[in-house]
Formats: sequence, structure tokens, C-alpha cells
Amino acid sequence: PPYFPLRSEQFGAAVHIHDLTADTFELDGVKVTTRWLNHPGPTLGFRIEADGMSMAFCSDHGPGLAEDESDIPLGVLELCDGVDFLIHDAQHTMEEYLTRKSWGHSPIEYAVDVAAAAGVRRLGFYHFDPNHSDEMLDRHVAHGIELAAAAGLPEVIATYEGLSLEL
Repeated sequence: PPYFPLRSEQFGAAVHIHDLTADTFELDGVKVTTRWLNHPGPTLGFRIEADGMSMAFCSDHGPGLAEDESDIPLGVLELCDGVDFLIHDAQHTMEEYLTRKSWGHSPIEYAVDVAAAAGVRRLGFYHFDPNHSDEMLDRHVAHGIELAAAAGLPEVIATYEGLSLEL
């Protein structure tokens, strides 16, 4: 609570919760790195490395909660540095973002900036605004792809439930 209506003891399965902080650890031969993201509530981003490949997941964060919005936080750059695939929050258009800086989500321009600064190989936009129509989402993603091409990013996609990629 307040974001999920059930408590873990109400689930029909055994739930084990492990608190995490900014750290690096190994889990079944997979290296996991976590760093705090800019969000109103505590939020971690993840970098996962296995079999010579890497991916980062940076959802629920945005530049508006940083002291200096023009800088990409060091923790975000650490997570994303040279990854094969970055899944990044891209909820807002820039117009929306200007009135929602405190929400802890990113304009698509920021997702592209992070990917370019970190030298990622593939960028996946994620965490879209649920109030956007399919047509709005198509325009939003097309704009992000144009920005990414101008920034020299080799491949950019919109992620979706059920997406499977080979790295």
C-alpha cells in the first residue's frame, strides 16, 4: 500500500521479500548491480550480466527530481554503461513532462540522452502513459526513434508485454 491493494500474507503462495539497496551481487551465476533512481518513492534500477551479455532496466525515474536536471545521475550511467540492451522509462512527451517533473518518470528525450551517453547497443522504450491512445503512442515512439537515429543509436524499439529478444 498505497499502490497495491493486497498485502503479501493475502497471496495464495509463499512470498519471500529480500530488501535491496545500491549493491552488486551474484545470483545463480548472474551478476546483478542495483542503483537508486530519481523517483518520489524508493526505486532501484538494475543491470544484469550473464554469458558475456548485459542489460539494464531503468523504470520509474526521471531527471526532474535530480539537483541538476541537465546531468544524468552517475548511478544511472553505471547501470547503463555499454549494455547490450537498455529498457528505459519513456512515459512522457516533453510537453507533458514540463508539468509533471515531480512524478518520477522520463520524457522520451531523456531516455535517448541516457542511452547515447552510456553507449548502449539497443534501446527499448518502456512504461508508456496509459492515457495515451495507440495513435499517440505510435507518434511518441516514432519521435523517440528519430531522436535516437540523430544521436547515433544503432537500434531502438518500443517494448511490450510478451516481447522476446535474442541478445
